[in-house]
Amino acid sequence: MSDLVIGVDGGGTKTVAWLAPLVDDGTDQVLGRGISGPGNPRACGFDVAKANIDAAIAAAFKEAGQPRTTVARACFALAGAGRTAEQEPITTWAAEQQIAKGIRVCGDAEP
Repeated sequence: MSDLVIGVDGGGTKTVAWLAPLVDDGTDQVLGRGISGPGNPRACGFDVAKANIDAAIAAAFKEAGQPRTTVARACFALAGAGRTAEQEPITTWAAEQQIAKGIRVCGDAEP
């Protein structure tokens, strides 16, 4: 496990993932950012949303110049994921993919 965190904002038209250090040293340092297609599971379906979330995360690691690894924590703030019915499949998928040790899925308005 690394000392990194991932933040994902998945909307109806695009998904953005940020890779940053776990410890906040006050610099708001983003190591890498990745962008892909829609990440709203209710609008584009779970398979498309998961593929785009994965692509955005991969692009963030690539921009950071770091090999992809399991991070300490990840927050997936997704439009259309304000209910348990949408949160559970994304949480399960993220755990199976070993994206992070700690996983949080919520609607995009919550953060």
